[in-house]
Amino acid sequence: MKIALINTSEQNGGAAVACNRLASALRQEGIDVISIVRDKSTEDPYVLSVDKNFFSHILFFIRFCWERLVIFINNGFCKPNLFKVSIANTGSDISKLKEIANVDVIHIHWINQGFLSLKDIEKLKKLGKPIVLTLHDMWYSTGICHHSFGCSNFESGCGHCYLINSSKENDISRTIFKKKMNILSGNVKFISVSFWLDNMVQKSLITKRTKHSVIPNAIDTNLFYPKNKLSCRTQLGLPPEKKIILMGAANLNDENKGLAFLIEALNLLDNKNILLVLFGNLKEPGLVSSLKTDFRLMGNISSIATIVTLYNASDITAVPSKYETFGQTLTESMACGVPTIAFDNSGTTDIINHKSNGYLAKYPDVKDFANGIRWILFESDYNKLCTNARIKISSNFTSEIIAKKHIDVYRQLL
Repeated sequence: MKIALINTSEQNGGAAVACNRLASALRQEGIDVISIVRDKSTEDPYVLSVDKNFFSHILFFIRFCWERLVIFINNGFCKPNLFKVSIANTGSDISKLKEIANVDVIHIHWINQGFLSLKDIEKLKKLGKPIVLTLHDMWYSTGICHHSFGCSNFESGCGHCYLINSSKENDISRTIFKKKMNILSGNVKFISVSFWLDNMVQKSLITKRTKHSVIPNAIDTNLFYPKNKLSCRTQLGLPPEKKIILMGAANLNDENKGLAFLIEALNLLDNKNILLVLFGNLKEPGLVSSLKTDFRLMGNISSIATIVTLYNASDITAVPSKYETFGQTLTESMACGVPTIAFDNSGTTDIINHKSNGYLAKYPDVKDFANGIRWILFESDYNKLCTNARIKISSNFTSEIIAKKHIDVYRQLL
């Protein structure tokens, strides 16, 4: 069995990380896997980039700009929501690649920002090979948005899209919705990474009548594992006496990641023995200027070993996002035996069992989030939480478990 995994980037973004981990997990089970990407950042021989030279790089940049320009025109030249939607109006035809011709199953992940267009997906579908689509956000089930942010228009065909400031029924969101209805049907299998996301998928006219499963993202528990907390703090130069709360995201400025919620919760606690440690890109450090407790900015961390050390140096990992389709930070932390806290309104509920291995705060109750931090740090049986966190991941999200679930899907389709 030979599988092609397709994603815009090899490493950048949550979908890229999940796709990479799936590729490794499948290989460990003896499956022949090739990854096809636009943005390659390693020398991995199993990863093929279609952006091979200067001219292709310029062409992909033009495609990226063209898609954004069309969106920018349609949303009335409004910048704030420019990257909350994608229209996949341009991309690269990879259907003629010899690597595609040699595979048994085409497994498509996140392909936006000018990598594949909807027409390119249609060309892949016409090859007659089984197509698997993994949803890392809501985009395949909506007109143009990656997250609906509470909007229910995707249940009836979109239109009147508030993310592009549209009052028209037949706006670009409805046009793209209709295209998806025609293309993403028939011999297509959808996989959602959480039950929350699957519930949303089942409401959409695009995906409600298609075959779909729930398979979470994999994590290698041989890479993410418990280590001595004091030793890890010494390695990173973190104070041994503090209660450390960790938060990480590729873009900490992203409003959806909820840093403002966490700051408000910590200010309610106003505990001088707490240290907030942040890792990831923070373009506006002023966001933490109102924080009453100490904090440390670690910046972007590319080393898995360093990230594992950072998790193990912490007492809690906080994910205060408005919602997460899955929450890989949660599984990484819990695999290291570190309890987590998040809101109870999205894919996080698949991972955290309330007051068993972490805390689920009522969304968007910041006071409850603060109570959850207090409970974990000062009121819970902390060692039991740590043990339960590791058990939850080992029992549900390991590379072996997730790989076998995917292999079952591939075999059913073949």
